[in-house]
Formats: sequence, C-alpha cells, structure tokens
Amino acid sequence: MVQISLEHISKRFLESWAVKGFSAEFKQPGSYVITGSNGSGKSTLLLMLCGFIRPSLGQIRWTHNQQMLLPEDLVKLMAYCTPQLTLDESLTVLEQAVFYFRFKPCVNELKVQQVLELAQLQSHFSKSVGQLSSGMKQRLKLALALCSDTPVLCLDEPLSHLDQQGKEWYSNMLTRFSKNRLVVVASNHNPDEYLKESVKFEL
Repeated sequence: MVQISLEHISKRFLESWAVKGFSAEFKQPGSYVITGSNGSGKSTLLLMLCGFIRPSLGQIRWTHNQQMLLPEDLVKLMAYCTPQLTLDESLTVLEQAVFYFRFKPCVNELKVQQVLELAQLQSHFSKSVGQLSSGMKQRLKLALALCSDTPVLCLDEPLSHLDQQGKEWYSNMLTRFSKNRLVVVASNHNPDEYLKESVKFEL
C-alpha cells in the first residue's frame, strides 16, 4: 500500500508562491480531491505529490508497504493525466497506446485494443493522434491512466474538453477503475470530476 505525507510544503516560481505551507496525508486505498480556483496551485501541488517537481520548502515522504521511496521510484506506481500532457501526434492511436503500456502494465490483464475500445476509439486505431478531436485526445489520455495497473492515480481537471457524453463516460470509468487505489483529483470545484466519498482539501 502507498502512503504520501506532505509536511508544510511550499513551491515558489521566481518571486511568486504557487503553494504555501500545505500539509496532508494520502493513503491507499482512498479518494481525495484538491479544489481551488484557477491559479490557486492545484496543478503545482499535484505535480509535487507525484514527484515531478520538488517543493521549495517542506518535505514529502512516499512509502510503499512501509518502505521509503525516492521520487525516481514513483514512475511505475503512479498514473497521471492532465490536459497539458502532450501525446505524440505523429503516432497512430494504437501505436501511442502500445508505447504507453511498455512502461506500465494494463489493469486486469486488459489488451491494449480493449483499453482503446473502453475509450470509445475502436474506429480510430489507425488514425494519427493529431487527427483526433480535443475530446478524443482527453478520453485517450484518461483511459491510459485509468487502465494502468498502478496503486496511485492522479488526475488534473479530468473533465477538460469533454462533452456531456464524455463526462458520463468518465464518471463510469472512474468508478470502475478506482477501486483499491489511491486516487487524487485536482478540480476547479466540479463535483463531477471526483468520487462523492472523496476527502476534500481546499487551496
């Protein structure tokens, strides 16, 4: 089981503090949401929690089955999705998914093609990623993260670019693939983005 402890962490970019003095504990299994307005530091906090950037002040401790982890150990334990995540638009949809799952196994031994079917992209396997609409790209990114066999799932404003049908798809997928995981969602006060039982932190 994974546990992440944040102790008075702060992050400064030049002269501006994106996050200041934040403390929390995140434990698997569990569902958490970090809410705040635009510019409140949600995305920055999520990046620190995942080990992608270091805090300017404070300490983050990651443990897996009570063993301490280094940030470089986190890659295989975490799946991360953000609207800013860049896909390789020169690859086909199938090639992009195959490449992604070279680094993380699929949950429940799903095949790559099954993941894409879950993303409702079964008729787009041979299209280049660059040909997809913004909503299709978001579904692809979310499906890759949700269907990764990782104990930790971090999602930054997951409903970005999704229409109403896409939002319903996401809700069903989140319910299905969040079981027994540590799920952390950064949300701009949108209750459709996170599970109802989520522990809430406001920035």
